Amino acid sequence: MIGEKIKKLRRLKEKTQKELGNFLGCSEAQISHIENGNRKISIDDINKIANFFNVPYEYFFAKQNNFVNFRYDNKADEAEDINKNLISDFKKFAIKKIYGDTKQS
Repeated sequence: MIGEKIKKLRRLKEKTQKELGNFLGCSEAQISHIENGNRKISIDDINKIANFFNVPYEYFFAKQNNFVNFRYDNKADEAEDINKNLISDFKKFAIKKIYGDTKQS
């Protein structure tokens, strides 16, 4: 069950088994065994994986799968940051166009 959640979360976060393995200090094959339920995983490694994916470690023990919420929360944060930067850049551009370059050489 935990392995399945790791696999689904890894795919949603668009990470490879190799990337996760490098983070944990193990091989891609070991990650595959964990995801397929053929290898046990320690609480410490679950905590490391939670940090890697920026989710609470309790996520792996919850009865319900909230993959969508984690996915959209992160996408929403990214979109908000992009929008703020675009608005800021547009304001600078508009002020420059309306008032000209106010820097004196």
